[in-house]
Amino acid sequence: MRRVALHYVFLPSLLALLSVCLSLAGIPQAKLLKLSVPFIKNEGQMDNRVSFYAKTFGGTLFVTKDGRLVYSLPKYEGENDVRLLALEEVLLNAKIGEIRGTEKSITRVNYFIGNDPK
Repeated sequence: MRRVALHYVFLPSLLALLSVCLSLAGIPQAKLLKLSVPFIKNEGQMDNRVSFYAKTFGGTLFVTKDGRLVYSLPKYEGENDVRLLALEEVLLNAKIGEIRGTEKSITRVNYFIGNDPK
């Protein structure tokens, strides 16, 4: 699995998302600058429209092949009722070329692949 950082392209959107989540959690924004959230290349683990994604404690940010930013955020409607809220950000009149990573992230992401019930 190849890990990449897309910080220079999508940092403002990700910072805005994290800023909201941190303020809701009561965490000072100065700590936001120290966070490193890796974007993970989609190699079949997500929908084929997704190029990269970043999982945060506040939700998931998807970067699609056509340059859209899709945020999947939890929406709490009650004590035991959690639904997903999806927000989409589109760059108007933008000419989107290839979506690609430029450097490896210092943060490593590991996960298991398979469905072994044991």
